Amino acid sequence: MESRDGHSRKDRLDRLRVPGNFKMLDNDKAVLLEKLIQVAKWIYFYNEQNVAQDYFDSFLGELKALLRSIHMKHSHEAIGKMEPSQALLLAFVENLQKVMEKYNFRWNDFANWYLTEYLKVSPLSVKGDRVWLAFDKATTGTITIEKNTGFNRKNADQHVLTYRLENELTVQDIEITGAYTVCFERNPYHYPAANLNFVTAIKTRNLLHDQPIQDRKLTFDNEFSRETRAIGIRIAAPSLVLREGKRVVNIYFEAENREWLKTLQTVEPKLVKLELLKLKTEKLKVEKQQLEKLDIRDSKVKDRLKWVKRELSKLKLSHLKGDKLQFTREELLKMKLDKQEMNRIRRVRQTIRSNIFNNLFYITISTPTGWTNVTVFEVKKDVPRNRLILKLLLPEDFPSTSGCSEEVHRFVSEFPAIQIRLNFDAWLYPFSWIHKLSVQRILIRTKVEGINDLQVYNELGKIDNTKSFPPFGINTSVGTWMVIGNYEMAIKNTSNIDVCIKWNQLPLHPKGMKGHYAAYPGNIDNDSFKIRTRYLSDNSWFPTTGKNKFSLFRDAETEDPTAAKMDKPVSDESDFKKISVKKMVPFELSEDGYKYTIKTRTGFVRLTLENPEMGFGNQEYRDLFTERMMMKKWRKKRLPVLLPPIFPHVENMTLNYKSEDIIDLRKNTRNSQVIVDQLHPFGVVSSLDSSTNTGIPFVFSQETDASILMGFKNVKGGEVFSTFMVFEAISNEMTIDDIPKIVLYWGDGYYWEEIPRGFILKDDTKQMTVSGNLVYHFPLHIPPNLYDKEGILWIRTGFVKNHEFVPEIRSVYTNAGLVVLETEDASAEKMQSFKNSNGVLEPEKKLPGITSIEQITSYYSGQELEDLKSMQARVSEYVTHRGRAVTARDFELLTLQEFSDIGKVLCLPNTNIKNGKQGVVTVVVIPQNKLKTMDNSKPMVPSGLLSRIEDYLSARASKNVLVDVINPVYEELQVKCVIRLVDRNQVVSLEAIQEICDNFIAPWQAKNVLPKFGEPIHVSRIYHAIKEIDFVAEIDYFAVIRVSQDRTETGKRNYYHLYKLEDEEQILIPDKPYKLFVPAETHIIQVEEKGDTADPYGLGDMEIGKTFIL
Repeated sequence: MESRDGHSRKDRLDRLRVPGNFKMLDNDKAVLLEKLIQVAKWIYFYNEQNVAQDYFDSFLGELKALLRSIHMKHSHEAIGKMEPSQALLLAFVENLQKVMEKYNFRWNDFANWYLTEYLKVSPLSVKGDRVWLAFDKATTGTITIEKNTGFNRKNADQHVLTYRLENELTVQDIEITGAYTVCFERNPYHYPAANLNFVTAIKTRNLLHDQPIQDRKLTFDNEFSRETRAIGIRIAAPSLVLREGKRVVNIYFEAENREWLKTLQTVEPKLVKLELLKLKTEKLKVEKQQLEKLDIRDSKVKDRLKWVKRELSKLKLSHLKGDKLQFTREELLKMKLDKQEMNRIRRVRQTIRSNIFNNLFYITISTPTGWTNVTVFEVKKDVPRNRLILKLLLPEDFPSTSGCSEEVHRFVSEFPAIQIRLNFDAWLYPFSWIHKLSVQRILIRTKVEGINDLQVYNELGKIDNTKSFPPFGINTSVGTWMVIGNYEMAIKNTSNIDVCIKWNQLPLHPKGMKGHYAAYPGNIDNDSFKIRTRYLSDNSWFPTTGKNKFSLFRDAETEDPTAAKMDKPVSDESDFKKISVKKMVPFELSEDGYKYTIKTRTGFVRLTLENPEMGFGNQEYRDLFTERMMMKKWRKKRLPVLLPPIFPHVENMTLNYKSEDIIDLRKNTRNSQVIVDQLHPFGVVSSLDSSTNTGIPFVFSQETDASILMGFKNVKGGEVFSTFMVFEAISNEMTIDDIPKIVLYWGDGYYWEEIPRGFILKDDTKQMTVSGNLVYHFPLHIPPNLYDKEGILWIRTGFVKNHEFVPEIRSVYTNAGLVVLETEDASAEKMQSFKNSNGVLEPEKKLPGITSIEQITSYYSGQELEDLKSMQARVSEYVTHRGRAVTARDFELLTLQEFSDIGKVLCLPNTNIKNGKQGVVTVVVIPQNKLKTMDNSKPMVPSGLLSRIEDYLSARASKNVLVDVINPVYEELQVKCVIRLVDRNQVVSLEAIQEICDNFIAPWQAKNVLPKFGEPIHVSRIYHAIKEIDFVAEIDYFAVIRVSQDRTETGKRNYYHLYKLEDEEQILIPDKPYKLFVPAETHIIQVEEKGDTADPYGLGDMEIGKTFIL
């Protein structure tokens, strides 16, 4: 039966004509009498005179009467009234009947004799079906279940089938506590990353999806989605205490090697050439538009237009493949760029160099309210010194930084922290080059201006500097002092500071100090008052290096051009710049302990008044005043007015400083106050955890683009651990070239080592692509450093290539064992009784310690005793194909014969749904029965069985044919229907409409039969069926949306097609023979009030499966 629908198991038997019983001769008495009379019609009867009297049949009247009675099923009373010769003839017929009956009996069973005795064909024996079980226990310690342990399967008829454990199984204490996937995505639509084959995002999945682990089984959510992870580096250090003022921070990441620079040096010219490629493309497009406006009948125009189109086609192809990136100088000259375009190229070069580092990071810094975004920053490279430079600017209104707490920052550190993450919105996501940057040292240079939060001390003790105060206390003589400190400055390796003072109570004399102190000795002016600076370190005061003497006051600025030659008034502002404190030891105690006492060891600067000798002149004023009072009556010359000495007050004082802190990530020089973490997709990796004297990578990376991580608890070493992994069934089975290549690693989740050989005892998953048994054999000794802090050992399956062919993992069962049906006692009647009842498997006898047994898979690969009709069908088909797959019918029948779990097969010669490669035979298969762990609304054959079928057919087909066995591709249809009710006050159930839609789209689902390929759907029939419902008065809107999916070289794309009821004869047919229609999970049925207008499909309406349609 050749058809577009292929062959089903039922079709295979229905097409067979059973020969029945052979009957070589017809030995019916009536037939024999009829033949006798027919023969008598041709025979003359001669009398004694040898004269032909008549035909012989005229003398057989009694026999004719007998024939009539036989036809009428009467008895043989006429026999006794016959003429003896006729009776003799009838006796002969009856004897002949008996002889012929014996002859026919010999040929009655000729067909079976020919099959069994001559061809030596025997029915296929019973083949035990198989099923995987998972065992659970409550107590600690291992439990061994012996080989051939029995498990009984009972049904409602109390029939029992016995299954035996194929291999000995040890039920371990090991549990799987976590499962994740990590994928380095390379989006083919991201420019320019796609042209460079750069990573565009880091995506992970938590496969457990916050679901509890029950009975040692991990079941993964169907709705879990990939999360984009921001990776980078986090630094917590005293140098990041930045509380106020204008703050500029330069962070220098010094690299161990130059690999990252080499990658950048390779990338930059390629990016420039890509832009040149775009430039040429744009130029040709403009020329094409201009040529199309001209008369194309002109041969020159026509030829030029062809050439332009050809060049555009070449450039488009080159751009997609990324192979037209290396332009030579001659090629650039051929572009014939004018001066304006050459200038544009130069600008492009500059722009690209800027774009690579523009918006490179997403930076946050810890503040009291949480992580605050830093928006003003600059990134550049320092090629000679092999370092990456990050410059941050925190304006005066930026909040103060603070240490981190678990409640606010999900991280604990004494000092503020900065998080530098790779920005997904960057023009070129930097992972592909920055992961090669291994940081050995981090240099943090800070420049802060305008700090007001100061501690000030003088001989009076600690001064309240929130209000005006005398800097040197009451005593203003030479040697008086003022100590200044700031915790933020003190905890860093500060190189120099600036002190800026706003004065109060200074003289207002136009000639400044010179005019005010005119009556005092020593020729005092604005520059006469000097201070000396010292810094406190190791409990001693040391003079500041370089300049350590400063003028306490300065001249006021004036706009008078002759002011330089005159005595100026004193300025109310002073600043003491570049006070060098490079050798001051950073303060290491807590902020509460930062106070100036006799026991203070470091962190303060002292300003001591050194000139003039009279200080501010308090004593001189008293002496001069007394002297003038005593000599007043004798002195005739008028003396300068004696003004009281100044008593300046500080109205405001601010501090600026510069610091330079070095964080050496090599183990032997690490600072305990500093925390440097690598921001990992699943947490953090601290530099303190490294056991080597090398630096740490700037960002997390792995050797493979995709990985599956699983955490194993209670692993002690030496265990044999059996698991069963269930993968989602996929539409097509991969070719040998598509099978992923994997490498196994183990570690603590962050640090990985390649697993020794022999770790995997058995792998039925075909490199993590099909559901199957995976058995681990843990080495007897496992290095302690491979366990994480919770004692969990992580196993990472890294996919070196073809990770895109790995299906979704749905569940993992632990302590899994295979049981096989014992066929000796499995009669045909028993097996038949289990067809409609799976039954429950229970152990023959109690298994001590085992608390539960769970069935993982459906019963599979079983075969009942072959009946005569099936055997005849097999022989008939074999005579046709001789065990070789040549025609489409051969592929279909061979599959049905060999694989009892397959219900329907459709062979599509020279069809390849993956690519346009020729010589591919695609075989579409549908399972016979519902399969456990599969979505039965879309019947799918497990990937492992697809692979087995492919191997089986490939071995029986030509070597020049590639066989691809796939599941059907299901396309979902969703109906939107807006109805009006007959009675708008009536309460109705819309489930009837939902059911109608489902039954018309996929009638086979409700009937529990196999779907039919190519079956059309009449949209109008759905419409009329809904309209005929008694409570539906009118249908205002009716539409069907179809979701189709196309495979490309870069993945999958969904397309949405909307069909409105505009044509009564509109029919939906799958556009490909391997596609089937299925209904969406829900249809949109709306009830409208009278006078309302129906809305078409809109935002939020269309949801096909798990796909939300915008």
